[in-house]
Amino acid sequence: EVFAATSADVSERPSRNTRSKWAPVVGSGGIAPPPVSSPAPVTPGRVGIRCKHCAHLPRSSKANGAVSYPYSIRLMNQAVRNWHRYHFGICKEIPQSVKDRYDELKA
Repeated sequence: EVFAATSADVSERPSRNTRSKWAPVVGSGGIAPPPVSSPAPVTPGRVGIRCKHCAHLPRSSKANGAVSYPYSIRLMNQAVRNWHRYHFGICKEIPQSVKDRYDELKA
């Protein structure tokens, strides 16, 4: 879902000096996502995308790639692609029926 960051979203983010959740390895392929999210501090009102299925979980319980704050609106498409590539398959909160329907449509 597309959303505007709230104070709670901002306080949940790690500081810039905290090691990225993506480092050093993502999944079994050791692939890190392209850098579309800003390293700049996120402030309330900043537009981002997040998985609507695991948004209710604390950050530590979410699968990688659950939330992204693209540098600009023009990079939103890339952020969605990254979400699909790195989060969709590993999120335990997305119902299996949704994943099955995606597979049907993809075929």
